[in-house]
Parts: sequence; C-alpha cells; structure tokens
Amino acid sequence: MIVYRCITQGELMAMIHDQEYDTAIVKGENTLEYEKGVSYKHFFMFGNHAEYFRKNKGYHFVGQYVIPDELIAGKGFGFYGNVKTMRNKKLYGYYMPLPEVIVKKEDFKKEYLYRVLPELYAYYTENRLNDDDNKKFNEPIIKEFSLDGEGLSYLDYSYADIYYEMVYQIAKQHDMDLKKVARLLKDIDLYEKIREYYANNTDLFREQTRLYVKSQRRGFFDFLKR
Repeated sequence: MIVYRCITQGELMAMIHDQEYDTAIVKGENTLEYEKGVSYKHFFMFGNHAEYFRKNKGYHFVGQYVIPDELIAGKGFGFYGNVKTMRNKKLYGYYMPLPEVIVKKEDFKKEYLYRVLPELYAYYTENRLNDDDNKKFNEPIIKEFSLDGEGLSYLDYSYADIYYEMVYQIAKQHDMDLKKVARLLKDIDLYEKIREYYANNTDLFREQTRLYVKSQRRGFFDFLKR
C-alpha cells in the first residue's frame, strides 16, 4: 500500500545513519483500534492530507512509503481541524475525518520509505512511483480527475479533493455529524467510492470549478484596481 507520513529533519538524518529516533507523539481523536502495549506508526492514505499536516505542524518533509499490505495493522480515520481544499473550506471549522492506516512499530522498516519531498507534488497526489515501480509493487496510479479530459491542470481534482466534497455532502445530510460520516465510510473501498462519486456528480464539480475560476478572476481585477 502506498501511504504518507510527515518526517522531521532529525528523523531523516537518524534513518540515514541507522540511529534510533523517537518522534513526538501527536495525540488526537480517531477511530483506529490498538493492541494494548503495542506501539504503532501512523500514515495518511492521501498525500494531500500529509501535506496539510506538514504545514500545520511544522514538519520538514513528507515521506512516501510502500508498505506490504499484510503489515497494515488497521485502517480508520483521524479527526483534524482547519482542513480545506483549493475550492472548498466549508469543513474548515469542523474536525474532519481523514483516512489513516497504522503499522506496528516492530514490523516497520526504514526501507519502506520510497521518497522524501519538502512539499506536495504529483508523485504524491497520484500515488506515482518511479519508472515501472507501480507495476513492480502492484500499486495503481490514481490519476487526478480532469473536467476537460486533458489532465495536468491546476484545476484537476485529486482523490483527496473529491473525498473532501464527498464528506461535506454526506455531513450535510447528517446534521454535520462528522463522526457519523466516519462510521458510514468504514470498511469501504475509498478509492472506488471516490471514483463513483466523481462519475455521479460531474456537473457539481464543473459548476464548482466555474465559480472558483470566476472568483479568482474577480479577485485579480480587484487587485489591479488598487
């Protein structure tokens, strides 16, 4: 499984020199289940969410990991505040469920770290590895969703972008109960659910993008008038 985790400069240097490094534990509410007395490492399912965490918590890098599926000890959601996307910030004031996985610390190897970058790139938004490594590890590339069919545009939607819209719409149907949203999304294939949601709501995304572009143009012309 391709997953993401924030890394400090000190942790990265410790890995390079085969040294132990205890990272600070950031505690927060989540739906994950733990074995008593067992230590775990937490990973974000989407690179965009790791980048959000990096910016908000002052980490230096985001690591991309390829971890054998059999070592994933659990899947669930962590609840995080102040989450937004380029087009939508309506969940900013709520604690939004972000999909995570955990791996037992005793099962983790530094060799699972595939790439380290200081900020978000398409490698992360699309689970993209080098050369033919996606095939080698049997990990599909999750290409961004393009409204014009061309792709490689700043207006493309990542899986994390679609996930945000999906969570927001479900939350509205349940009095903005984000914990209930997490329960409803439990034990489903999120990748497939996101693809299905986009296919069924293309008009919504097209209109959202039209309004976003319009607002950006208005803001640009207002800036020129100053």
